[in-house]
Amino acid sequence: MLERSTGGGRGRAAKSRGFELEPTLRTVVTTACAVGDCTNEVQQGFGALENAGEYGIQGYQELQSALKGTGLFSHHILPARFATNLGVDPETMGSAAVTAAEHNPISTAWHDAIPYINSGGALTTETATETDIWNAASKVYSEIPIFEAYVQHTLFSLGSWNW
Repeated sequence: MLERSTGGGRGRAAKSRGFELEPTLRTVVTTACAVGDCTNEVQQGFGALENAGEYGIQGYQELQSALKGTGLFSHHILPARFATNLGVDPETMGSAAVTAAEHNPISTAWHDAIPYINSGGALTTETATETDIWNAASKVYSEIPIFEAYVQHTLFSLGSWNW
């Protein structure tokens, strides 16, 4: 949950744009991996996604090229339909390797959380704020902590995503 805050800093919740954010997965993984081998911790961050840990998080276009011939999809962690809202290029948005069986439920969950423009509701792709997108991502990615951390970094400018 995001709360208004005047504090924050390294190793604790970070303050950004007037919100206090929980520590990111990077802090957790860095601490858990202090002895060197982070393989298990990083794979756990991808939850039950079968192939995501192998490819990590890459720009959409870069990952799409790497996945040619594998039968896997390059999944935009933040749906490409939000690129305009966020002022980013959908070709470079963070993406992960997923199977069709993994991709469809994630896409459906995003659609249910924030419907498309023509849905007729008050909250749509066009009206979604960063907070709306964060709240949706927290639900959609509750079982995929590294995706949740990526969204947090992207929305609240907590620095470059270069793990």
